[in-house]
Amino acid sequence: MAGVFRFGSSFEAGINLQITKGFSIQPKYETADIFPRHLAGKQLMSTVIEYAGFGLLETFTKAVMKNSPVAGTFVNFILLNAYEYGFYQLKKDQMYWPFVSSAPLRYETFKLGMTFVF
Repeated sequence: MAGVFRFGSSFEAGINLQITKGFSIQPKYETADIFPRHLAGKQLMSTVIEYAGFGLLETFTKAVMKNSPVAGTFVNFILLNAYEYGFYQLKKDQMYWPFVSSAPLRYETFKLGMTFVF
């Protein structure tokens, strides 16, 4: 419908792999949800739950990075991206999980980027 305003959210995870000096590849995965309607209270509470868990994990991974920067980088990447991916999977059937709501329109995309530095 023309003139209709839609809300949504997205999640993207990727890594920058430097193949040689001056050339790198960036494989990425993105999930985007478009909500059929906006329910402010449910969205607010769902977002608070999501970001509270993310904040706790981020605090944990920062502590790991402080003690072991190399291991912390891997722990940070794996835990935070797995958490976000899991939360988006929970929202697959209910756009405002854990509250009863309809399913969003979902786009899942794989991207591949390349960088050349001269």
